[in-house]
Amino acid sequence: MQKKYDEVPTIISCKDLDYLTDMFNWNYEAVKFANSSYVNVSDSELKDLFVDIKNVHLNNLSIIIDLLDEKGKIYEYSIHKFASNVIETCLALGTKDQIALIVTEIIEQDNKNSDVLLSLVRDKFGNYVVQKMIEVGDMKSKEILVKKIVNSQVLKKRDGFSKHVISMIEKLGLTQLLEPANLQNQNDFIPSSMGNNGNNVINNVY
Repeated sequence: MQKKYDEVPTIISCKDLDYLTDMFNWNYEAVKFANSSYVNVSDSELKDLFVDIKNVHLNNLSIIIDLLDEKGKIYEYSIHKFASNVIETCLALGTKDQIALIVTEIIEQDNKNSDVLLSLVRDKFGNYVVQKMIEVGDMKSKEILVKKIVNSQVLKKRDGFSKHVISMIEKLGLTQLLEPANLQNQNDFIPSSMGNNGNNVINNVY
């Protein structure tokens, strides 16, 4: 018998996650159109409209990421079939601060429980989230993530889903980060210093 609620429960259903993924994709396409159009028009009203489109997208992302972070669910959602798509999208389309928020939570959780990052790397959904974190994170976060992966011995095994993360690290030319001289102490990680890599397309729209 289906359970009835007196009020709407504070949960995100699988269907909600599908809607969120579609919404983010639509927003992203709109922002890309606004970006290309902004540089090709001289009308000030049109330019203001394109800026408004960008801001709507960023506001939507902020609301979702704040909800995820408030509940401390980023790791849990990263290994979920549908929710992981939302996390990936937030990483791909978010601002530098929004990306830093997600990466910081995973790193802090891994500092408390060293199995967190390793389990993401080996998970069929989580490994894509790790790849995206390494791809869009600034250099300091890249160093910390790669170092943690190396210390977990994942790179020596190349088994299961971890091979995708390893291949991506090599494709991005990050193997240089494995040199001891280039690795910074992970305890030096300061969240507020993240976001200087310039990889985020949305933050550099205008």
